[in-house]
Amino acid sequence: MKTARSVPCLAVMAAGLVAGTAAAQQPGFAVAEGGRPTLDRFGNRNYQLRTDVGDGIGYSQGYQTFGIFQPFMVQPDQSLLFINPRGILTFEGNFVGSLGGGMRWMDPQSERIWGMGGWFDQDTTGDFDYGQWGVSLESLGNILDVRANIYLPKDSAANVLTQQLDGRVFFVGNNIGLGRETLYQSPLAGGDFEIGGAFIPGFSDAGIRAYAGGYYMEGDVAGSGYGVKARAEALVTQNLIVNVGWSNDPFFDTNLTAAVTWYLGTGESPMWFQRMPQTTRLYQ
Repeated sequence: MKTARSVPCLAVMAAGLVAGTAAAQQPGFAVAEGGRPTLDRFGNRNYQLRTDVGDGIGYSQGYQTFGIFQPFMVQPDQSLLFINPRGILTFEGNFVGSLGGGMRWMDPQSERIWGMGGWFDQDTTGDFDYGQWGVSLESLGNILDVRANIYLPKDSAANVLTQQLDGRVFFVGNNIGLGRETLYQSPLAGGDFEIGGAFIPGFSDAGIRAYAGGYYMEGDVAGSGYGVKARAEALVTQNLIVNVGWSNDPFFDTNLTAAVTWYLGTGESPMWFQRMPQTTRLYQ
């Protein structure tokens, strides 16, 4: 039995997809006639272009993401609701759609951000279409970050891709049996987490973060398994982030990936290799 690497684990992918802040001067405010600032509850919208390369958890070669992060301010720089539609185009020419929404709030004393969200992904990249629900939780601090995701396929049944004789011959009573190999495509349910942040002396103030975590996946026919992962993140500028990741699990073996995310419409100055303010991360 083999498990096909053709169905993206979209909730895992979503865990690495970030948007950016649209803060030009005073986040959450617009300048009204007469020069007085007024609250713009739909301000700080931003656009995201992200390119992932390499074989990853549940996908081959890589993919291109186009996203929009649209907040609704409850209290500027402290709490917001958001929606986050995304389109994902694989390097094999297939399309995945994703729609998410949630809420974030920041404790002004500790500057720790708390967030939660829900997602639905529709995958048309393989021979069959799959839908998936996801839930995400996060706690982001100046030094330590914690993230977790749970994902459940809309339909957990495996589908047969191919069947062929494998050359084996054996007796079954008075009959002769021929071995057959079946290749399945199976949606995977599971969850993942990561812990890390800006804690490395000499690197954290230069915008470098490191993370490690684990994940669990299970599917019809495919069985279940645990994996481990790690990644490093470099804030090149406030609008450009580079990620390098590593993972290992019994389904997809060992993988190395890289990603570049570019934010549009943020109004941020370059600020090369510097720590990102927590108020900026609130709008990611």
